[in-house]
This record gives sequence, C-alpha cells and structure tokens, in this order.
Amino acid sequence: MVDVCPYTLQHKRFDNIFAFGDCIDGETTRTQHAAHVQTPIVKHNLKAYLDGRELSAVYNGYTYMPFLVSHSNMTCFQHLWDYEPAPMNHWVPNYGQFSQQYFY
Repeated sequence: MVDVCPYTLQHKRFDNIFAFGDCIDGETTRTQHAAHVQTPIVKHNLKAYLDGRELSAVYNGYTYMPFLVSHSNMTCFQHLWDYEPAPMNHWVPNYGQFSQQYFY
C-alpha cells in the first residue's frame, strides 16, 4: 500500500509522489469507479504541485459498486471514506423492471 494523504492523494513522506487506485492506503472499496473518480484529483494536484501552488483538489473517498441482491435483482452501493454511506446511496431500486434494465 502507498501511504498517501487520503484527501490530496499525495505521498506523506515524498512530496513528488501521487498515487490512486487499488494501491492507496485507506478505508475505501477498491473499485474501477473509485480509480476513475481519483484520476482528476491526482491530475489537478500534480499540476498544482509542479506549478508551486497549493493542492486544492480533494478526494472524499467516494466509490460506487453494483451489489447483487439475488439471481435477478441488483442495487448499487456508494460510500465515502470509512464506509460512510454517500448521499445518493441505493438510488436504484433493487427490484422491478427498472432494476433489471439498469443492470443488464
């Protein structure tokens, strides 16, 4: 695990190292969606670091993953750091026609 600041994704000991994706240390789910959300944070903060500016982009730990409920029903699970549920958690119902169409 790469020991990074959980908000700026900058290494805690080496200022010129940034990390994202499955390798970062922290209480979050390692998903493709989390890495996709972290990419612009690292890009912005890396550019700011190279320009000598303050790191202003902040990652709040947001991640998303589909969650299988049964053989034909699914819902979504979204959370922030320390597995705190996100505001739009479970916005897709886990039953009915909409659920089936959304996940297929």
